[in-house]
Parts: sequence; C-alpha cells; structure tokens
Amino acid sequence: MSVSNASCWFRLLVLVLLACMLPGGVGLAQELAAGQLVVQVTDAATGLETPVRVRLTRNGFAVKSLPKEAVAVMYGVWDHADGYGYQPDSSFYVNGRFSLNLAPGTYRLSLSKGPEYLDQQHELQIRTGQVYTGNYKLTRWVNMPQKRWYSADDHIHIRRSPREDSLLLTWTQAEDIHVGVMLRMGDFWETYYQQYAWGEKGVYQKGNYLLTTGQEDPRTPELGHVVGIGASASVRYKNEYYLYDKVFDRLRELGGLGGYAHQAETFHGYRGLVLDGLRGKVDVLELLQFCASDNPLIVEHYYHLLDLGIPVTAVGGSDFPWCGKDHDKGRPERSARIGNARFY
Repeated sequence: MSVSNASCWFRLLVLVLLACMLPGGVGLAQELAAGQLVVQVTDAATGLETPVRVRLTRNGFAVKSLPKEAVAVMYGVWDHADGYGYQPDSSFYVNGRFSLNLAPGTYRLSLSKGPEYLDQQHELQIRTGQVYTGNYKLTRWVNMPQKRWYSADDHIHIRRSPREDSLLLTWTQAEDIHVGVMLRMGDFWETYYQQYAWGEKGVYQKGNYLLTTGQEDPRTPELGHVVGIGASASVRYKNEYYLYDKVFDRLRELGGLGGYAHQAETFHGYRGLVLDGLRGKVDVLELLQFCASDNPLIVEHYYHLLDLGIPVTAVGGSDFPWCGKDHDKGRPERSARIGNARFY
C-alpha cells in the first residue's frame, strides 16, 4: 500500500471515529447495540388494553429514556413546568402499550393501576439486536364499581384546556380514578392552575370516568383552605377575602359544594371550620390526604362536628403535585401521586 493510500485510509478511520464520538454518532452506535422492549398491558377481565402507570428501572435507578407513547401533560407546584411525561417518581403513563430501545442488561418493570388492582413487578433481560415482548394482564382484587362505589380524587392541581382533557383522563384512568376534580388554586394576589370551564361545561367524560372543575380558594394561613366542587362558576371575593361564609353561600347557589381541605388541620383550618361549620355552611371535609402529616387520616375535627349533630360529608384527595406519603422526603416511590388518597 502506498503512503498516500495509507494516509487516506487513516483519515477515513479518524472521520469514522469522530462521527461515533459526536452526539448523533453516539446515538447511532447505541442504537445498533440496543435491544428493544415492547410492552402491552390489558385488563384481565375485559381483555382490552388499559391505561397504566409504568416505572422502568435498572440497578435501582430509573431509566431516563421515555417512550414516545408516554402521555405528557405540563404540571408542577405553583403551576410551574416541573414535569411533563415523567411523574415525580420517574414513572410514566401509557394507554396500554409502549416500545423502547434499551441498552443490553437486566431491567425491572413495575406496573400499577391504583389500589383495586394488584401491582406487578417483572424482571426483563434485554439482549443486543433482540426484541423482548411482554404481554401483561392486570388483575383486580376488588371491583368497587360492581358494588356501585366509584373512586374520586377531589384535589388535583393541573391547568386544563380542552386539548389536555383526553390526556389527563388517561392519567386518572391509569390510577383508576373515576372522578378527577381539577382545582383552580387562589391566594390573596393571584389564581393558578386555570380551568377553561365550570359546572357541566367543565365536565369531560368517557364511559364511567370523568374530569370536572373545582376551586381551592380562598386560602389563608389564619382560617385554612376552602375547597369548592361542581359549581357552575368560580367564586372569588378578592376584596373580602376572609369572608369564607359568602363563598360557601355562593357555591351552593351555583349548584356546588364547599368545605375545608387538608383535614382542616394545616393553616389553622379548624378555625374556619368552627366558624362556618357551626352555622351549617360546610358540606364536605377532606379527611384523607398526605399533606398534614405522615398519618393520612385525621378525624378529630370531623367528629367534633358530628358529635354536635352537624352533618358533613367526608372526602379525600391527593393534592397532586404537592403532597406524597413522605411529603417531600424519603424514597421517590412515596412522592406525590394522583389518587394516593381517594374516596368512594
């Protein structure tokens, strides 16, 4: 081989190596060395594909590649864009199936669909150039709708337009929440998590799953946080912000229900509960939630009202994306999650 030919071959080899070192080249090299995971998840009772929560890990760490089938919606505390396709614990939602190219190795696939279904854990072995196909059936241990009880989460904070309706319904279906209440949140100065409609116009329904609109407003550190559900319009008296009784009266006039969030425990909610509950203005009290403490069920203030002969309906909600089982501490599996507290 002549010196000139050797030089040409050397230059070609350098170019190939550089191409592999560039981001596109690295992706190409990884893709050539990858295997593929193809997953289908069905409901064992119906045989149909079903929305599901998925978490994929390797060596205990979440896989950072998100499948194109992952259902993404903007969410975050204070209405910031903290997340899209991933949930706080690196899970994601799919509508029954997904595929993903993965480097060879051993993976753990976690599937769940709320507490009425049995969680599943699967160990997968991905090999170079091969397709791993997993067909999984989710099985119920109890069927509450058959008993005419339907799950609800009264406290979800995600801004919503008509475009997000079908996406968000997939999220709530993946947690087996039949009624998801999207709450616009307010304070002295502003409102967050805007909703496009109220009352019947704000209901989006497919089968026996639906989304509806509500409010968490007013919210003060002296009297607690109000939750309003189902009214045909929002209620907000910015210049009379401490007059919670006016809000409760107006919610009822508009066909809605009003009450106190966070078990009336945090933000001195028991003060407002006493003032308004004794006058019969409170319809609901959020008893189940992972916000006030690691104990999700706080009933002291609820029983005080019942002992006085004042009827109040108990509800529960996640306060997503704010509150998880460890409330900002501990393992990611115990972080904020739609439906981690619910009622029927």
